[in-house]
Amino acid sequence: MSGTLIHRICARALNLVWAAAVRRIESHEVEGTLRSLLRRFPYWQRGHTLLAESALRHDNVGQAYAAALCCKALAGEDSTLIAEALLTLARCHLRRGDWQTALHHLEKALPLNPSNYEINEEAAAAHMLAGNYLEALKLLSSIPETRISAEGKAALQFARSKTL
Repeated sequence: MSGTLIHRICARALNLVWAAAVRRIESHEVEGTLRSLLRRFPYWQRGHTLLAESALRHDNVGQAYAAALCCKALAGEDSTLIAEALLTLARCHLRRGDWQTALHHLEKALPLNPSNYEINEEAAAAHMLAGNYLEALKLLSSIPETRISAEGKAALQFARSKTL
């Protein structure tokens, strides 16, 4: 078997094990457990994604950024995974107030996964930080009513008020 096939089989097994184990792990132990697993299985792309999400939830932007870079490197040609990694990188930059770099990542992510409306919402947030409320309004208005988040709805109202 090729190394790539072995990595895919291990990744699938790790995804299943993680889904079962996460219910038993305390939330404050998640990052440590993921880091431990990733030391043994560094090619587990979903593990890096989970670590990035957890790190962002706990405001550990450096850890989230590093994990997102790993996600991007491991994504290969999978445009959905690349878009997910770019979204996480953009969120890291937004947390630091760097809307220009965040927007750069989001503009690359949008065409890779146009059905991921989180990308539109984050791009709108970056535009609002830049003071470009009209572009934010355009992005938020393009999201179907049933798919926009509560935060997105609030941002949409705010953008509308700024463009009147």
